[in-house]
Amino acid sequence: MQLLVCSTDLELLRFLVQYGILFAPSVSVFGRNINICAARYKCKLSKFLDNSVNVNAVVRCYCCDLVSEDGKKIFEFLRDLVSCRDWHGWDGESILSRDEICDIIHYICQ
Repeated sequence: MQLLVCSTDLELLRFLVQYGILFAPSVSVFGRNINICAARYKCKLSKFLDNSVNVNAVVRCYCCDLVSEDGKKIFEFLRDLVSCRDWHGWDGESILSRDEICDIIHYICQ
């Protein structure tokens, strides 16, 4: 079976997505999703529509806003635990077993 996609199909899809975002955001999957993302990442809807959004920069900014001093400490602790787990038994002088380290990681990530 061969799949043919012609430009009219893409134009129709583009129209449906744009209509859902602009005129039916409460009932359109695309409209709801783009509005939720714009609100969460504090980005203007118009930037999404004209494709001028640098997604990596927006998500990075969002993540940096979420990190507090406590969050940084937890991240550093988890990073150290993962290193301990990955290198467990390398030097033969570990206080905790690999399973105990994994249990701590799972507990913190819940």
